[in-house]
Amino acid sequence: MAVKTEIPDEDTENRYWRDVLTNAYYLGYPGPDGQYKECEPLRPLYVVLSALREMGAGLIKVKSESGAAHYKLVQGKIPADKWEEIKASLSEHREKLKWLFAVSALGAVMENVDLAAELPREWMVETLGKYERQVLALRMAIGNELTKRRALNREYYFRVGDGRVFYLVPFKTGQDRPEVTPEEVILVREAQRAGLIGPGVEAAVGALKTKKTGGPGGTYDVGRF
Repeated sequence: MAVKTEIPDEDTENRYWRDVLTNAYYLGYPGPDGQYKECEPLRPLYVVLSALREMGAGLIKVKSESGAAHYKLVQGKIPADKWEEIKASLSEHREKLKWLFAVSALGAVMENVDLAAELPREWMVETLGKYERQVLALRMAIGNELTKRRALNREYYFRVGDGRVFYLVPFKTGQDRPEVTPEEVILVREAQRAGLIGPGVEAAVGALKTKKTGGPGGTYDVGRF
């Protein structure tokens, strides 16, 4: 399968590192069942990757012909002999790194939260860490569904009774439309349970940034989440 490698400028590469290091700090690697029932913390890799960045290692983005993307660790400014040693030492972490680089290409965990409701940042970080498995499962499910729907030229969204439309996305795209990420789904749900947001659908919708729009054709049942 053909692949495309994007060589980043300095600002873009810094964003790549931010995505990877943020997710390595907060997220966990899914267990052998693949259903996120058991997660192994990735913070040891956060320490390793932070050190490699300081040493001069780089990150690039690679896209497959299907559009799937992942980051790739590259030698950068590290001397060739030292780089060979590093690659050998990282071999035992190969699958975790592969997973981390694929997930991080979808964005960093706290970069995907932009709610209308004011919630304590410390509480949000703690909650996202507590429900990291659900966040990841939702992100992957939405991403997989988007891939299918793009092939059919369809969007992935839901509509509330008064005509407001929310687009379900695995990460913020920056488009001028109301987008809901897995992180926001979890935070709104948990905020209602904690009493930080009022109960009911209207209160939940009010916690999201929105606007009225007729929306495109087709619907999606948000109750699944």
